[in-house]
Amino acid sequence: VLAYGIANWLMWQGMKKGSKLPVNKNLLDSGGKISRVVKFIYFIAIVKFSYENGLYYIFSFFPVWYTAGWLSTYIERILYEEKVLKMALDIINESSGELEEARKKLAESIPNWWVVLMPKEWSKKVEDSLRQIM
Repeated sequence: VLAYGIANWLMWQGMKKGSKLPVNKNLLDSGGKISRVVKFIYFIAIVKFSYENGLYYIFSFFPVWYTAGWLSTYIERILYEEKVLKMALDIINESSGELEEARKKLAESIPNWWVVLMPKEWSKKVEDSLRQIM
């Protein structure tokens, strides 16, 4: 579970290319590649184990997939939640009171797939700051 969760997290590091999200420069280029290799190895191991011990073990992939997704989301939140919230609030404050400009800059800087990873409170803080512009 841990290896698959870290592979998910590495994939997200590679997906940050072109955004203003914080990321380790080494992981920006190699994160996606490492992620695919780890996930492939894990998938082969599950299939091999299931074939040798009974095909019903293939269903063990789903709880691991869910748990790994939760773990990788947790890692991303711990490492970057506060930094990106500060960045988002700075973008909003620098938008000179223009709501559409602020929304556009936020969309360019912080991809929607990343916002979905954050807790609802995070999005609420950003939305509250946007409402203050109006």
